[in-house]
Amino acid sequence: MTRPVGVGRGMWTLWLFACLALCPILANARSQTPQQILASTPAELLDKAEDFQRRQMPDSALKYHVALSATYTPDMSQDVKEMCARSALKAGELYYGHSSYVAAFNSFMRAVRMGKECGSDAIMAEAYKDLGNINATFNDNLQAIYCYKTGLQHARAAADAHTEFSLLVNLAAICTYENSVAEAEDYYSQLRRSSFKSPLLPYFTYIIGGLIHSAKGEAEAAVADYDAAYRFAAANDLDAEYICSIYSEKGKTYSKCGDTIRAIENFRKCADYAGKERVNGMLAESYQSLGDMYAALGDATQAAAYRHKYRTLKDSLMREEEYTRIKGEHFAYEMERSYDDISRLNREVTEGENRARRQHRVILVTLALVVLFLLMACGLYVQNRRLQRAYASIYRKNRELLESGHLNLSITDKGAAQSASQSEATLQSTEKLPDIKKEEILAAIQQVLEHDDEIYNPDFSLDRLAEITSINSRYLSLVVNESMGGNFRSVLNDYRIREAQRRLADSERYGDLTIQGIANSVGYKSYPNFVSAFKRQTGLTPSIYQRTAQKERHTRQPHDPTA
Repeated sequence: MTRPVGVGRGMWTLWLFACLALCPILANARSQTPQQILASTPAELLDKAEDFQRRQMPDSALKYHVALSATYTPDMSQDVKEMCARSALKAGELYYGHSSYVAAFNSFMRAVRMGKECGSDAIMAEAYKDLGNINATFNDNLQAIYCYKTGLQHARAAADAHTEFSLLVNLAAICTYENSVAEAEDYYSQLRRSSFKSPLLPYFTYIIGGLIHSAKGEAEAAVADYDAAYRFAAANDLDAEYICSIYSEKGKTYSKCGDTIRAIENFRKCADYAGKERVNGMLAESYQSLGDMYAALGDATQAAAYRHKYRTLKDSLMREEEYTRIKGEHFAYEMERSYDDISRLNREVTEGENRARRQHRVILVTLALVVLFLLMACGLYVQNRRLQRAYASIYRKNRELLESGHLNLSITDKGAAQSASQSEATLQSTEKLPDIKKEEILAAIQQVLEHDDEIYNPDFSLDRLAEITSINSRYLSLVVNESMGGNFRSVLNDYRIREAQRRLADSERYGDLTIQGIANSVGYKSYPNFVSAFKRQTGLTPSIYQRTAQKERHTRQPHDPTA
């Protein structure tokens, strides 16, 4: 997929644009002591922060941005308040670039509050854009869309064409990921009419056009857009991520329309280029896609080889990301310590003879906060225990249903099934089957659904079931609707989710697979769709279900050695 102006699999277009505003975090930069920083005026703090950034010393720049944002008070002049808010934004961007997402989120929220207090739509537009990027990083697309839309309103109120352009790119791309094609087309149209003349406008225009065509099933138009994006990227010597994204999207478009050979060709190009340029995230995604494509061709050897490469590289990346996160959190801690030192020194300078009284108040407030924290911790502990019991109860009920073999269509699926049944009943009202014939067809359907791994192929359909059973697909549909409590799609999803439940609970056989890997293994191409379907059917998210299964297993082991 194209990479964010957010992040995560399928979010790289958003990530590329967001990264244009960020700098890498470097170590061992020179900086003044907190006492020297405290003696500087707001303008001097801002000048020094910007100077450090120009000299590629962002860790020192971050300290000055944190110090300047910490001086904010509502009685400052408008210009100084805006400087403080801008520094909060810059601090957040530097934290974000070092994967310190909690610290970045807090900085952006401070910028939102400051921007609102000083009435700056421009600051709020940037802050909401950055908050949207953090939500997109964690694949919370709906919250990201809310932030982007809010930021767009403020950008237009401030006549900030640059931020408006960024937000339109983000919204157009992320709406295609949520299959909101009409919204994506609207933002795409607004993007093309934008007054901001970004040198990357042609690239984003082609890429988003391709995403929209692909979401609408228009493969040829999508490929044409991606080819145009490639020509632009090559002519303008864009970074490797841009090229890799194009190959990846072309591969997915060909995969959607069933052209497996061309899909493999493009995924291989993406893997080759990503490996050469060390774009490891795209390389891992390409390996996974190639594994899926070869599996679809029936080439088990190649599929297994690429899936092994994917798991090996993914595990390596996860370790690197965890190490980067740990370093980022430590870095954020050191910066916050500097902030605390500055605040403490500032209080000592300004309070004078009132220091003792203020310290007394601080002690009282601290004690109150400790008491409040303990009460909250106790409350959270009790609530967590109740929640875990509720999870365990829901898990056991699902287990009982699973062991009984009873279909467990969700309320939503049942409604859809009834609607489909009524529709098909109208079409098939003239088709009457003897009860014996229905029983034979039902037995054939259940034989495939319960014993044939073909149903876990992402492309398994009613037509494929008809091929396997040699029974007319209309008869199959009629019997499924009348005898199995739902339409074909809802019944198929039930069997897939039930198998996913078994695999999530079976750590001995499937412990080496991630939850997304299990989702893929039972036929779901889209991980968010799998999570949504799983939660509707079982009442639990896959991760909670898996953890609860493990706890239940450990609980039973002392009493039942075979558990």
